[in-house]
Amino acid sequence: MVTRLICKNLQHKEQKNEKNKMIVPTKDMNLDYSLLNVSAVLINEFNKQPVISYDDVLQISINKIGKNAKEITPYAINFLFLLGIIEYHITLDAFERKQ
Repeated sequence: MVTRLICKNLQHKEQKNEKNKMIVPTKDMNLDYSLLNVSAVLINEFNKQPVISYDDVLQISINKIGKNAKEITPYAINFLFLLGIIEYHITLDAFERKQ
């Protein structure tokens, strides 16, 4: 009985802590450099040309969004890869949009 109460108490504490772990945007955040915006720009480019090298992806994000986008671009590429939108070709060192 005591063990159940301790376990329930610990679970309740963990649930409270999980609520505090969420990343919340602030009013000062520049949405141009958000992961979703950079990913959307890359998707538009992949629609225009289905195969793009890694260096070109970086250059496109810098040209379209700004030099600070260079830091977020690898995360955007990972995001698109995890969603199954793009795939990586080792021999070409390039990404291809899946159809």
